[in-house]
Amino acid sequence: MSGETCEKCGYPKRDPCYGCEQIEANKKRTAAVSRARFAAIARSLGGARCVLEFTRERFKVSHQNRAVFRACDSFSPESENLYLWSQRSGTGKSHLAIIAARKFIEAGVVGRIVKPAEIFREIRRAYDEGSKENDADILGELIRLPILVLDDLGTQKDTEWSNATFYDLIEGRYSHRPGGLIVTANLSLEQAEARWGTRIGSRFAQMFGKLVFDLSAEKDHRRIQ
Repeated sequence: MSGETCEKCGYPKRDPCYGCEQIEANKKRTAAVSRARFAAIARSLGGARCVLEFTRERFKVSHQNRAVFRACDSFSPESENLYLWSQRSGTGKSHLAIIAARKFIEAGVVGRIVKPAEIFREIRRAYDEGSKENDADILGELIRLPILVLDDLGTQKDTEWSNATFYDLIEGRYSHRPGGLIVTANLSLEQAEARWGTRIGSRFAQMFGKLVFDLSAEKDHRRIQ
């Protein structure tokens, strides 16, 4: 009987070997699924670098940022929203936002990280003739997302139209979802209200509550290896 089975796969011997062929095919299918899954996660989290580098293990926890790290690490998109701000770049806002979002996205929860300027560009493209989407479709999708990370809020250029669109997005999230919004910004809540008015300020105060964290005292993490 020993000569009747393949030593590699244990299947009955054939030429070509059916068992070895199936094992190799399964490996290729698994690899393809893994690549597709990585690509999908990367699209949701803002790119391959974010997936590979913005991990929980790579974040440098300090005495100053321990509270915000714990809040992001235990974030619940079902009931919580997060506001992370600093007037300087490189303080770890985006890294922390991805820590909060990625374990759910990797588990299959639908989410997206996007800059406000990208939202406005998408909506403007929807105005083009022949577009299959309109502005209501795009806003509706962002409002319904279980997890939405608005990255670098405050860096976009303000116009009457963009401010109205931004308010529609925030009001929609406020009205339809109790949690799942994560904002990184270069403005405090007070500065955000001064810039966009009391309607945005009031919604922010109610949505974020005590989960507002100032990272201004942090060092520039981009220069720390």
